[in-house]
Amino acid sequence: MKTVLISKELVSKTLETLKIKDKIPFEILYRIYFDACSAIEYLKENKIISSYQIINSSIILNYAIGELLYISDKKDINYDEVFIAQLVNRVVDKFVTIELFSIKTHGLYSKYSPVISNLLTMISFMLSSLPVVRNKNKTDVRFDILEKVIFLARCIVDLLLAGFETEAFSTWRTMHESECILLILAKTNKKGLDAYLRHMVYSLAFRNAIEDKTKQDNIFIELKEKMKSHDLKSKDMKKFIEYGWLYDAVETNKIDGFKLNFRNGLEVAAGLSNYAKWYEMSSEIAHSSPLLIYSRKEYFARASLLNLFESFFRIEPIFTNLYVKSVDEASKKRYLEMRNAYMQDINNIYLSERNKFVASNKRKSHSPS
Repeated sequence: MKTVLISKELVSKTLETLKIKDKIPFEILYRIYFDACSAIEYLKENKIISSYQIINSSIILNYAIGELLYISDKKDINYDEVFIAQLVNRVVDKFVTIELFSIKTHGLYSKYSPVISNLLTMISFMLSSLPVVRNKNKTDVRFDILEKVIFLARCIVDLLLAGFETEAFSTWRTMHESECILLILAKTNKKGLDAYLRHMVYSLAFRNAIEDKTKQDNIFIELKEKMKSHDLKSKDMKKFIEYGWLYDAVETNKIDGFKLNFRNGLEVAAGLSNYAKWYEMSSEIAHSSPLLIYSRKEYFARASLLNLFESFFRIEPIFTNLYVKSVDEASKKRYLEMRNAYMQDINNIYLSERNKFVASNKRKSHSPS
């Protein structure tokens, strides 16, 4: 099948839409695009690349645009025949190597299956709504954390779809750390929230990132006084900077065995200590242990997805609370209708996937070694 070329008119409109028409010489671009498509068609006809390969010429156009955009700010470029031929060769090389010859991993899940698409619909709506929510919560650090958690959720989905199961699992670890902070800050009072913000300042001072050195010295004096009030030593400074805000955010005296760390501090304060084993396993993967090298694809695909579901169930109400306060009644009604339509399905899918995961592990544990 011959490669279908994009017309000059449509390419021109594309450049206008991207607002780059004045940065790229149009005739040169179309020449490179046309010659690259012709060269790739030649490779097909001569069976250098598989004849059944479907060539998406819009991708070829994007590589051509990328090449010309990269050099657009360089002066005195001579678009002679030799230089144009070099650009054509680069576009062909990149298209064939990256798009046709690269090894592509395949995940165990399809984005078209409701297992993924239902969850992805909600995550995508959240991401698209972040600007609206931000407009009403410009100075609230909890929104910034929520935004990062939602982006990490999308990242985990993308990694699973691409077949990067262990990478998805280690990314869930980062998401879990952030959701613990978010869950605590969502419930704490002003004192706890102010403490978290102040510890961010301590972190900047610790990294010598405050320009006013007199101010930085005063911050260290304050920091040491705060540490002294909790009977902490100089060796504890880094731990106090990272987790010391918990003293003001939660009743640490009621937490058995409280420590300034993640597992015995932040995670238990967030009420998620039952995830300690998952977090520990994810940490092993993040630090390139043999578990990363010899991991079971199916096990970590399901483990990543189930932990993502559970984290999603905890952050979704926080997003919903912020969103319905940030939009008009009509938008609120539309969202709640969509939410009601999807959340029950998402919960049922989660229960089904969890049952499969448990059943699979039972079979493995009883199988002969």
